[in-house]
Amino acid sequence: MPGQANRLGVMMVGVTDAVRQDVTIRRGLPTDEADLLALDQAAWGPDSGFPSLTEGERDSFFTERSKPEDHLVALYDERIVGYVKLVPRYPFVEGDGVYGVYGLAVSPQARGLGVGSALLTASEGEARRRGGRKICLNVLATNAPARRLYERHGYEVVGHARAEFVINGRLVDDYSLAKFL
Repeated sequence: MPGQANRLGVMMVGVTDAVRQDVTIRRGLPTDEADLLALDQAAWGPDSGFPSLTEGERDSFFTERSKPEDHLVALYDERIVGYVKLVPRYPFVEGDGVYGVYGLAVSPQARGLGVGSALLTASEGEARRRGGRKICLNVLATNAPARRLYERHGYEVVGHARAEFVINGRLVDDYSLAKFL
């Protein structure tokens, strides 16, 4: 059934506007680390992320604050082509039900295949399954493709921080977006 996890934890994402049937989503596994690290290095650029976080050599993708189970992984032709990190936004009971997307990346070769849409659809389903009522995320003003993707999925701008970051010598705005589930 589309959008439902099978017994192996694989999300079979059905066809909608921009979601392809041949993109599957599953939970992250410790064995995904090398592939996710390579994807992370390839996917982020100065228009979409922070160069200081992707420059240089890293030997691990997963950390104490970013565990395999915090990620949903997209597969296309049995290869990892994207991920989304979805975790509770707040560590206290008053914030229960609010989830945060802290990274959504798609390999440059898989862009335009519906991978980002599949990951967003799956993360919304996962948040609902966990009792979520809202998802929040941030996106740089320079990342127009991601902003369009989020807007197509019903995310609304709830905050705008002007000149929040300096990336490669230029001031960059940051947008906060949210969607009620």
